[in-house]
Amino acid sequence: MAKEITIEEKLDILNTKIGMMADIQMTIVNHLGATDDKFKMEFIMGTLANDVIRDDFTKFINEFETDDNIKLQMTAINELFLSAKEEE
Repeated sequence: MAKEITIEEKLDILNTKIGMMADIQMTIVNHLGATDDKFKMEFIMGTLANDVIRDDFTKFINEFETDDNIKLQMTAINELFLSAKEEE
Protein backbone atom coordinates (compact mmCIF):
# COMPACT_ATOMS: atom_id res chain seq x y z
CA MET A 1 0.00 0.00 0.00
CA ALA A 2 1.31 3.46 -0.95
CA LYS A 3 2.15 5.93 1.79
CA GLU A 4 -0.46 8.66 2.10
CA ILE A 5 0.92 12.10 1.34
CA THR A 6 0.17 14.87 3.83
CA ILE A 7 -1.28 18.19 2.74
CA GLU A 8 2.06 19.86 3.55
CA GLU A 9 3.87 17.39 1.26
CA LYS A 10 1.32 18.00 -1.50
CA LEU A 11 1.79 21.74 -1.14
CA ASP A 12 5.58 21.34 -1.29
CA ILE A 13 5.27 19.28 -4.48
CA LEU A 14 2.92 21.87 -5.99
CA ASN A 15 5.22 24.71 -4.97
CA THR A 16 8.19 22.97 -6.61
CA LYS A 17 6.25 22.47 -9.86
CA ILE A 18 5.00 26.07 -9.89
CA GLY A 19 8.56 27.28 -9.27
CA MET A 20 9.81 25.20 -12.20
CA MET A 21 7.08 26.58 -14.49
CA ALA A 22 7.92 30.13 -13.38
CA ASP A 23 11.63 29.55 -14.12
CA ILE A 24 10.79 28.25 -17.60
CA GLN A 25 8.46 31.17 -18.27
CA MET A 26 11.04 33.72 -17.12
CA THR A 27 13.67 32.14 -19.37
CA ILE A 28 11.33 32.49 -22.36
CA VAL A 29 10.27 36.02 -21.42
CA ASN A 30 13.87 37.15 -20.84
CA HIS A 31 14.96 35.76 -24.20
CA LEU A 32 12.06 37.25 -26.15
CA GLY A 33 12.17 40.52 -24.23
CA ALA A 34 15.86 40.96 -24.96
CA THR A 35 15.25 40.68 -28.70
CA ASP A 36 11.77 42.15 -29.17
CA ASP A 37 10.81 45.48 -27.59
CA LYS A 38 7.17 45.16 -28.71
CA PHE A 39 6.88 41.77 -26.96
CA LYS A 40 8.46 43.21 -23.82
CA MET A 41 5.99 46.11 -23.75
CA GLU A 42 2.97 43.87 -24.41
CA PHE A 43 4.10 41.41 -21.73
CA ILE A 44 4.54 44.14 -19.12
CA MET A 45 1.23 45.81 -19.96
CA GLY A 46 -0.56 42.46 -20.04
CA THR A 47 0.78 41.65 -16.60
CA LEU A 48 -0.07 45.07 -15.21
CA ALA A 49 -3.61 44.76 -16.60
CA ASN A 50 -4.27 42.45 -13.66
CA ASP A 51 -5.56 44.76 -10.91
CA VAL A 52 -4.19 42.67 -8.04
CA ILE A 53 -0.71 42.36 -9.58
CA ARG A 54 -0.61 46.06 -10.48
CA ASP A 55 -1.75 47.09 -6.98
CA ASP A 56 0.85 44.85 -5.30
CA PHE A 57 3.58 46.14 -7.60
CA THR A 58 2.53 49.76 -6.99
CA LYS A 59 2.71 49.21 -3.22
CA PHE A 60 6.14 47.59 -3.60
CA ILE A 61 7.43 50.49 -5.72
CA ASN A 62 6.11 53.07 -3.28
CA GLU A 63 7.60 51.33 -0.22
CA PHE A 64 10.95 50.58 -1.83
CA GLU A 65 13.74 53.13 -2.02
CA THR A 66 13.61 53.76 -5.74
CA ASP A 67 13.93 56.56 -8.24
CA ASP A 68 11.04 59.02 -8.27
CA ASN A 69 10.79 58.66 -12.06
CA ILE A 70 9.84 55.00 -11.63
CA LYS A 71 7.15 55.98 -9.13
CA LEU A 72 5.85 58.61 -11.58
CA GLN A 73 5.77 56.04 -14.39
CA MET A 74 3.80 53.65 -12.20
CA THR A 75 1.36 56.43 -11.31
CA ALA A 76 0.89 57.17 -15.02
CA ILE A 77 0.29 53.47 -15.74
CA ASN A 78 -2.29 53.28 -12.95
CA GLU A 79 -4.05 56.35 -14.34
CA LEU A 80 -4.05 54.80 -17.82
CA PHE A 81 -5.75 51.66 -16.54
CA LEU A 82 -8.19 53.69 -14.43
CA SER A 83 -9.18 55.76 -17.47
CA ALA A 84 -9.65 52.60 -19.54
CA LYS A 85 -11.93 51.10 -16.85
CA GLU A 86 -13.98 54.29 -16.63
CA GLU A 87 -14.55 54.16 -20.40
CA GLU A 88 -15.93 50.60 -20.23
